[in-house]
Amino acid sequence: MTEIQLDIREAQGADAAGVLAASQQLALETDFLLMDDNGLALPEALLAQELEALAEADNYMLLLALDGDRVIGLASIKGHNEYQLAHVGEVGISILKEYWGLGLGTILLEELLVWVSACGVLTRIELTVQARNQRAIGLYQKFAFDTEGCMKQAVQTKEGDKVDVLMMARLFD
Repeated sequence: MTEIQLDIREAQGADAAGVLAASQQLALETDFLLMDDNGLALPEALLAQELEALAEADNYMLLLALDGDRVIGLASIKGHNEYQLAHVGEVGISILKEYWGLGLGTILLEELLVWVSACGVLTRIELTVQARNQRAIGLYQKFAFDTEGCMKQAVQTKEGDKVDVLMMARLFD
């Protein structure tokens, strides 16, 4: 791989086409992610509106990793709207396969954690990760996420294999 021109920034409505293209490529490249086919077919204009609305939310962050103008990674923390769960955010990180192993997951997760600390709204962030995704588990452990449980045979691969899913979380003061 040649050198990349990395830029990390919050998603905006104008990024809808790039977000759709990256999401569609991710759906083809990996079965580590649970992808909603409806979201992949979302009209660009509607996604642009949603991205603008999300940028205004105080409990949601969607970061983009770009190589030049190309979206190569996405990282998000999505907070809950219900009062009982308003302090909890769900983390998601996905990176195009050709960019794996370059440290982008570390950079994106660091940025998300800085945002969580600064926003003052979320005190617990959580995620699920397939037990076979050792790279991701190592990343989350490096940033003090604890494994809180295991859902046995919770997802199924394209080949029909059943895979365990770990539940991990990190608390903030």
